[in-house]
Amino acid sequence: MGKIAELFIAYKDEFAKSSLKNNELIDFSIPFTYSDLRNILNGTIYLKSSNQKISIKDSLIKLDDAIKNNNKLRIWSSHVDPDYYLFLLFICYYVKDKVDSIEVLYSDEYKKECTSTGMMTSKELDKLSLMSHKIGKNEIEEYANKWESLIKDGSKLYIFENNELIGVPYDYIYEQIIDFIKKEKEVIVVEIVFKFSKKYNISVEYLIRQLIEDKKIKVLESNEIFSKIIVGLS
Repeated sequence: MGKIAELFIAYKDEFAKSSLKNNELIDFSIPFTYSDLRNILNGTIYLKSSNQKISIKDSLIKLDDAIKNNNKLRIWSSHVDPDYYLFLLFICYYVKDKVDSIEVLYSDEYKKECTSTGMMTSKELDKLSLMSHKIGKNEIEEYANKWESLIKDGSKLYIFENNELIGVPYDYIYEQIIDFIKKEKEVIVVEIVFKFSKKYNISVEYLIRQLIEDKKIKVLESNEIFSKIIVGLS
């Protein structure tokens, strides 16, 4: 067995400051929740908010090399953050025919408040590194099938609801944001962001910007800092 390849999607600095720095660090900077993921095996994802493309080809090459070198793969994930859980499903899908087992760590098992490894310090990452789970061939296949079923429709938004990761139409969240603003009359953006990040563990800043652009809500009081803008219904 070669060395450990740490697969993660945020906070490379914290990984590099931890005891894990001597392992192979492979960073996948993918905003899974808001991306069309159907062409990800080609090393490219498309942001649904624009025509912008994000390439992960270098990360996939590093992952392939790690597999070739018989390195142990360890995925830093979460049971409650859609981006991080989708990351686990994707890696399982990518490696299902290439490895017999992988290891996975869930940030919320360290502390329930740690919804993702992206909010953890280097010392916390060190402690979490002692809590890994081994996933065998059957479970890898199960997660890979879950990935395939979720991304068939590239227009979906991914959220946790009733402890289950599901894809929902964007309107599902748009309508809830509008209803919240309607009830409050006028509301500062940071309050909306906090409400929905607490409910679904996703950032809704992009969705708020889209509602403003589509003239479904309007800016009542502007600010250089987007989170301090006050919005109301159009």
